[in-house]
Amino acid sequence: MGKEELITELKGKVGTITFNRAEKGNSLTWGMLEKLKETLERWANEDSICAVVFTGADERAFCSGFDILSIPTKMKPELEANMKRDKLLDSTARLSATAPTWG
Repeated sequence: MGKEELITELKGKVGTITFNRAEKGNSLTWGMLEKLKETLERWANEDSICAVVFTGADERAFCSGFDILSIPTKMKPELEANMKRDKLLDSTARLSATAPTWG
């Protein structure tokens, strides 16, 4: 099993979300977006959480945008339908258009 790309943690009234892909400038993947959405929706329903902190796993980059290399070339129809429903495809396309490249 690989490392966790998105680390979530609750301490008291503060939630922390860490983008954990330092080798790729902490760029986002589909899996990270799905987990991020699920986490934020869950935390939004918890009255005890007062703040959410976003951080990157490396000092070099907080988040360089969306990793377009993580986009599957053939997507399962139900996954594509879910992403369109949640508007992840549209927002990801806007993110990747402005993302810097990492060598």
